Amino acid sequence: MISKKELRKELMTKRLNMTFDEVKKKSIIIIEKIIEQKIYRNAKTIMVYMPIKNEVAIEALIESAWADQKIVLFPKVNPITKMMDVYKVTDWNGLEKGNYGIPEPKIGGIPPFPVEEIDVVLIPGVGFDEQGFRLGYGGGYYDRFFDRFEALPYKIGVAFEMQVINQLPVEHHDYPVDEVITERRNVIKDRI
Repeated sequence: MISKKELRKELMTKRLNMTFDEVKKKSIIIIEKIIEQKIYRNAKTIMVYMPIKNEVAIEALIESAWADQKIVLFPKVNPITKMMDVYKVTDWNGLEKGNYGIPEPKIGGIPPFPVEEIDVVLIPGVGFDEQGFRLGYGGGYYDRFFDRFEALPYKIGVAFEMQVINQLPVEHHDYPVDEVITERRNVIKDRI
C-alpha cells in the first residue's frame, strides 16, 4: 500500500490543480447537500473550518449558519502543544490571521467553547476513504481533538469526489468521519 506521505502529495497535487471556477462550482453543490442534511438542519452548534489550498469553499454555508442563528465554532490550533480548541465566532470580523496563515478566532481571553455541546463538525482533508477515514496534513490536530470527547459529535468529511479513494492506510488513533459529502455522492460509514 502507498504511504500516507505519498498519498498526501498525490491528492494535494490533484486538488491544487483544480481551477477557481471548478472549486467554486463543486463547492456550491457540496454546500447545498450539507444544508439539506437533517442532522445539519437540526444542529444548534456546528464546527467549521476556513478553507485553504483549494479545499471545499464553505464560506456561504458559514454565512447561512449565522443567518439561521446557529452557534458557529472555528478551530484555533496551538502548534507548541499540537492541540486545537474551538471558539464561537459571530461574523467575519471575529477572525484574524492565525497559525499556518489560516484565519482563526480572535479569542481575547475568552475560554474555549465546551466540546460536549458540538452537534456537527465539518472536517476538511487532503483525502478520505470509503470507510470514512481521513488523510489530513499530518499534524494530527483533529484526532487529538476528538480524543477529548466522551460522546463524539456527527462528523462530516467535506471533500471533492477526486479526494475519495478506496482505502487509506489507517493507524489506531485515526477517527473516521460518519459521512463524506462530495459533489457526486454521500459516503456514509455505517452503510459500507
